[in-house]
This record gives sequence, C-alpha cells and structure tokens, in this order.
Amino acid sequence: MSNEWNKDKTAGDYIEQRYWGENGVATGTASNNIGVETRSRRDDAAKKESGSGSSSNNKVICTELVRQGLMSRADLVLGARYFSETLSERHMRGYHAWAVRAVQGMRQSSLQTAFWRVLAQSRADAIAARYGDTRRGHIVKSAVLHGFNALCWTVGGFASEQDWQRLYHTDLAA
Repeated sequence: MSNEWNKDKTAGDYIEQRYWGENGVATGTASNNIGVETRSRRDDAAKKESGSGSSSNNKVICTELVRQGLMSRADLVLGARYFSETLSERHMRGYHAWAVRAVQGMRQSSLQTAFWRVLAQSRADAIAARYGDTRRGHIVKSAVLHGFNALCWTVGGFASEQDWQRLYHTDLAA
C-alpha cells in the first residue's frame, strides 16, 4: 500500500494506517483495515488495558482518557508524535509535574475527568489540524495547544523529574 495521503481521511486515520496493525500493535507499516470498525476495535482494546501497555507513553492525561474510553487511540498516538517531534525534555518535565496529579484527580472525580477531557480533546484537535486534518482546527483549540506548551515549558524550568509510571502500578493505580 502506498503512503499517499487521501484527503478524505483524517490525520488520525493516517496515523492509524501508518503505525497501528490489526490488533492495535505498532507495526510501522500500513494496515489494510482502516476505518470505523478497526478504530472501534482498538478503542475497545484500549478500554480493557490496565495501563501497563500504555505506560511507555509519556502522555498521562490522554492515556487515562483512552483507558476510560473517552479519547481515541489515534488521538493519543498523534499527540505522542507531536510531543516527541516538537517539544523538549523541559516541556515533558513540566507536563509531568502537574499532569500526574491531574490523572490522580481524574480517577477520583468524574467532574475532573470531564474538565481534562474538554481541554485534552481541544489540544488533540489542534494537533490533528497541524498534521492535515483541517476540519478539526479552530483558533481556540490552537490557543489551548500553545497555552499548554507554554505552561509545560515554564513549569519544567523549576520542576524536578516526576515518576509518572507510578500511575500504572496496580497497587497505586486505584
């Protein structure tokens, strides 16, 4: 299958096609079964994960939203790609300084989960627009993206390294 961009597909479809295989395992090659059915199957699998499969992903808020079935795996992958291609270790340090606490709150409160879901989905939509899915872009969503980037960079200047993987240890995850 060629790597040609099909304008009818979203950026998330492209990422899924390029990086996720039939069972939601990263393959680096195109899958022949892209679409709603495949995406739904992957999202169902992500809901069943305890978090251990996602712990190699530094995006703790989006990982938690995928775990709860509130965000697509395609948005998670695209966000992780954006983070690795665009942002520094300082950004990551700053992100983990406050995001680990946010996930702990999300696990205890549906109100906190709803709050972070709105912000994370706005950020995911802005990232998708950067990667070609212009239907998801909006000036407010772009402002959310840049605001989070600035916040992470600022906090990362004085924050120490956080043990974000503790969120996925079964004795602490509850």
